[in-house]
Amino acid sequence: MSLSRDCTFVGGHVARLCPAAFLALLVFISACKEDVTTIPPEDVPIFGAKRLVLKETGPGGYKLTYSTSTEMEQVVEFYKEQMTLFQWEMAAHTADGQGRQLYYFSKPRRFLNLQFLPFEEGVGCYFIISETGG
Repeated sequence: MSLSRDCTFVGGHVARLCPAAFLALLVFISACKEDVTTIPPEDVPIFGAKRLVLKETGPGGYKLTYSTSTEMEQVVEFYKEQMTLFQWEMAAHTADGQGRQLYYFSKPRRFLNLQFLPFEEGVGCYFIISETGG
């Protein structure tokens, strides 16, 4: 598909699209529409007292790493309560002897896990939210 001479470009931007370019733009927008989301989505609660450490996004998912000086058990309780309020179903929970905890939640065609890692020294923890589509 090529652009016709009826297309007008102004400063690198399309001022008026020819029919072929307009069709190509519509196809592109419709193909991308499913992947355009707010991260985190509105139905994923975020603990208030935190600092974003790392944000990773990719095809079909994202991963957010936060740190907080709040005690880990308080953060875990916040998420256990809030995830239920946002209609997430807890599928599994695991913990190890070092205080790390992992919770798995699901919704139709979506999977989310929450990892909680206590600081080695002092009060607080890292919490990691990652989600993928199903």
